[in-house]
Amino acid sequence: VSSYSDGSLCLHRFHPNSTSLVEEERWDAHTLFGCPSEVWTCCFAASASTGHSALSNDGTGVVISGGDDCTLKLWDVRTQLSRPMAKVGTTEFDAGVTAVSYHPTAEHVAAVGSYDEVVRLYDVRNWKEPLCRINVGGGVWRIRWHPKVDGRILVGAMHGGCRIVTVGGFGNR
Repeated sequence: VSSYSDGSLCLHRFHPNSTSLVEEERWDAHTLFGCPSEVWTCCFAASASTGHSALSNDGTGVVISGGDDCTLKLWDVRTQLSRPMAKVGTTEFDAGVTAVSYHPTAEHVAAVGSYDEVVRLYDVRNWKEPLCRINVGGGVWRIRWHPKVDGRILVGAMHGGCRIVTVGGFGNR
């Protein structure tokens, strides 16, 4: 899955015999005031170690995206892509959603960053309220989970620099 400055998301498939990347599906995902809005981030909603998700059996059926329109959206790519299956909007985010990283082993946890300087952890089964919010002192550019230490996150933030954040107790929720 890839994101674009024209507000769209795209699913691709790599064909090893021809060594080419083929666009399979493209849809308009984010808009602001009726115009396309930069989509800063996207990922499949699946843990890296198991390939599974709390939302789809094989981890390839659900995509998470975030954009300059201050929204985080969850897309079921197995159905019509005209509307997201879930959306977290401007009542939660004060600026564009810039980074999303699915937990490497927990099949229901995603970390989400924004220009509003906050990293939020979500249980993807319930987007109504984040599990926690962590202010990192700068707009969030990147988020990476530690591959072996549960709850440890590396965050690249604009004015806050690079930070290691440890969050406990979320894996069993």
